[in-house]
Amino acid sequence: MKKSSKMDFRCEELEADLIRKNASECGLSTSNYCRQVILGYRPRKRLTDEELETLTDVRKLCADMVHITNLFRQGKYKSMMVEVADLALRLKEIVYGV
Repeated sequence: MKKSSKMDFRCEELEADLIRKNASECGLSTSNYCRQVILGYRPRKRLTDEELETLTDVRKLCADMVHITNLFRQGKYKSMMVEVADLALRLKEIVYGV
């Protein structure tokens, strides 16, 4: 839909800087950010590369935990111990950056 109406509003320079910063962090233009906030949406900030990598690692660990639980249910305890040891090492790498 074509946007044909224009609205302006006044704010302090500090507020304008904060609006620009928040819009940038969400990957939006200032006008699009303001439009979304005014209409009741909560734009999400983009994740940094480091945050995306951590999220990917956590998702992999979650899948590993499901795999371990399935091994436990099947009675494959030796395989489970190897999986748990591997998981512990991966967690240390993520937490301590080893």
